[in-house]
Order: sequence, then C-alpha cells, then structure tokens
Amino acid sequence: MNWDAISAIFEAVGVIAVVISLLYLAFQIRFARLAAADTSRTARAIGVRENVLAMVNNTGLRENWIKSSLSVFRTVCFLGYKWRRSGFRSPFSFRDAII
Repeated sequence: MNWDAISAIFEAVGVIAVVISLLYLAFQIRFARLAAADTSRTARAIGVRENVLAMVNNTGLRENWIKSSLSVFRTVCFLGYKWRRSGFRSPFSFRDAII
C-alpha cells in the first residue's frame, strides 16, 4: 500500500465522520427545539394555573375581572349595533366572497 491509498482511506473516513457529526447535530437541534417548546408550554400552563388560583382566592380580583369582562362585552355589542345601524354590513359576512 502506498501513501496515496492510505490518505484516500483516511479522507473517506473523515468524510464519514463529518456526515455522522452533522446528523448528530441535526438530531440534537431537533430535540432541543422540542424541549424548548415543552418548557414554554409548561410555563404557560403554570401561569394560567396561577391566574385561576388568584381568581379563586381573591374575591375582589374576581369581581373586578367579571365587571371588566362585561364592560368589554357590552362595548363590543354596542359597536356592532352602531356598525349595523349606520348601514354597514358585518365585516365577518362571507356572502360577498362567494362568486
């Protein structure tokens, strides 16, 4: 065996090692992304749980939240009434979109 054959073998082994390391990196990136999504999902769930517990334990907070929710609902209903009363059709109507 001469040195050219040995260098060609080691070059092929090097190429295979690079491909394997790139595949490993791709798997690691994928699993890191999935782990980050899980962490984010867990943090959001904890935040929702804390808000619900705060609503359950604090009557003043609960009453204020109900009042503000009703206020927003009334405002939206009033704006929808004014919108229809002024002659405009609902922006959510799809009758005109059908050809």
